[in-house]
Amino acid sequence: MSQTASEMILSFIYSPELSYSELLETESVLKEELAELLSKYNAFHLLYETSGDTFKVQCSFNEYNTEFCREFARELLEILHQQIEAKIIFVDKEAHSVIAFTLFNHNCEELQLNIPHSKSFEALLVK
Repeated sequence: MSQTASEMILSFIYSPELSYSELLETESVLKEELAELLSKYNAFHLLYETSGDTFKVQCSFNEYNTEFCREFARELLEILHQQIEAKIIFVDKEAHSVIAFTLFNHNCEELQLNIPHSKSFEALLVK
């Protein structure tokens, strides 16, 4: 049995400027290209959800490090249609850190959060 290193939550938000038929076509292409990307990164336990103008994916990976997450985000950005925004959250299964990305219009913004240990956390608490 493999050890799961991380979970990923991925949300695509479609532009309201897309017509219904454009949205369906764009989503179809996105799903095909995303399936290839997820396979390349050995994603498993895939869950998909479509609701209105959003498409969501949740999955697991056997790897978790900053470069792995950045490479995935960069490759996703390459296949992303201009009228789609993507938000990605990678969660370390050991609960040490979270890495998040917003991808839109050929730009990638990154946020990293290191979750402090209990002793460090006590120092952060406002008394």
